[in-house]
Amino acid sequence: MRPFFWLSVLGAFAIGIWMSSSTSMAMADGTMASRDLGVTSTNLNLGQDLPSAPDTVPASFVMKYKLSQKDDPHLPEFVRAMYACGTITGTYKICVHKNGEAIRIEPIITIPGADFEIMTELKRWRFSTLPQDACFLQRFEFRLKIEERDCPFSEPPLVPRDWLDGAKLSIKDEPQLPVGHSPPPVCDPIIGVYKLCVQPTGTVRVSVVRSIEGLDRHILNTLVRWRYRSMGVPACIWQYIQFPSTGSDQCPGGGGLEPEAIRLSDGGVVSARSIRTLKVSGDDPHLSSIGKLLGRLRGQMLHGTYKICISNNGSVATIDPERSLLREDESVMQTLLTWRYKPLSAPTCFMQHLQYVFE
Repeated sequence: MRPFFWLSVLGAFAIGIWMSSSTSMAMADGTMASRDLGVTSTNLNLGQDLPSAPDTVPASFVMKYKLSQKDDPHLPEFVRAMYACGTITGTYKICVHKNGEAIRIEPIITIPGADFEIMTELKRWRFSTLPQDACFLQRFEFRLKIEERDCPFSEPPLVPRDWLDGAKLSIKDEPQLPVGHSPPPVCDPIIGVYKLCVQPTGTVRVSVVRSIEGLDRHILNTLVRWRYRSMGVPACIWQYIQFPSTGSDQCPGGGGLEPEAIRLSDGGVVSARSIRTLKVSGDDPHLSSIGKLLGRLRGQMLHGTYKICISNNGSVATIDPERSLLREDESVMQTLLTWRYKPLSAPTCFMQHLQYVFE
């Protein structure tokens, strides 16, 4: 993914001094350096509430009281593997009670997939008694295994959708069915798939994965206005758009049509074995570039698991990686999206396990 963007935050107390402690300057693969950002910041009010909002002060003012050592946060292994290349930065607002306890951590520049673990580690920081409650901004930089100049990827990774939970700032801006378009019957819902890539600035780029005929331009014009919190690294998700449906009289098994609708459940998750015999078409997914990139895996196996949900009409409605194949997810999901099943009496989901052996 290139380029990585740097976000410079300026304020009256900006210091920009690299910390000199041994724990903060280790720069081996996937490790971290931290930076003091003595700046003002808006309060996002995430985490434990304080009786009153403490002042935001230069980080050096608070860090000189820090007691705990060798407890700088680490980037989770899975997140390092997903992004693979270059450098990732994140900035967090740390609020410390005058008794020395870190009582609130807020992401200012978020790292998708890593914020929870980083904030949990920061919450364990301990300080000696402070003159007063105070907040400060701390910036972390993580260098990954592959240098940016050697990165084989030109696009950000497709990450699990829950990695961006809580990062979306804009609200009440879901695409709506335009006037003049009739809702489809419930057995055959209109479900479009759109690749939404969030940039470090919080703006988005959107492209079509599975089209909704006649509505793509309207949907793209809506999605491109979505805004997210600033991010230390760009990331993409698949956004599913489904419009409201009408009654089911014209659905398989309904009053108007006779085709058999297989009843596996009343909706929910079933076993992959129970639905396998209902598959009508669809190729097995193959890995694209990962074999060349990960030649060291010769003789080893890769495992992926995907939650696939099927609409009444037998088409694949949504796919979510439960056990990711990292950069291969998008290629695999593109193939899974083409699978087709016999009509079902209710929307049904199952877990699809994939295994790849490197010979």
